[in-house]
Amino acid sequence: MWQAIQNETDIQTLMKNYYGFHDTCIVAAKYTSGAMVDGNGSMELLAEANNLTLYLESQVAHSYDASKKRIALRFSGLQRMNLIGIQNHYFCDLFSCYLHFYKGHIVWASDGGFNPEADYSGGLLNAPKDTFVAADQLEWRFEAGSEDA
Repeated sequence: MWQAIQNETDIQTLMKNYYGFHDTCIVAAKYTSGAMVDGNGSMELLAEANNLTLYLESQVAHSYDASKKRIALRFSGLQRMNLIGIQNHYFCDLFSCYLHFYKGHIVWASDGGFNPEADYSGGLLNAPKDTFVAADQLEWRFEAGSEDA
């Protein structure tokens, strides 16, 4: 069952249940734009538009309760995402995360020190960079297994 993030208490519940995202990595991502071309060649926008689901796995969660190893974060009403792959001299694990409401949106980032006011448009390939997501809504749930999403 999906758990909605609607307030600060919900954020704290998620952070507690997933050990602050310490020693966690993103294993997969699924983006749905909602756009499609129909049989007549017309562009359409479906109701399920601009959604992103991140699948993460945690060493810490696994060590305490293997059923909490994998979590899915489902972002609806995606405003912006910045997904970073492997960077030179940086491993892909998270030590903490940023999860806060910002200007009417929910923002998740792969670093607890993330600054949503910073300019993230420059230095396209300069490391280190943060993965971040800004969306209208966020839901989460634990997922069984560790197969690819």
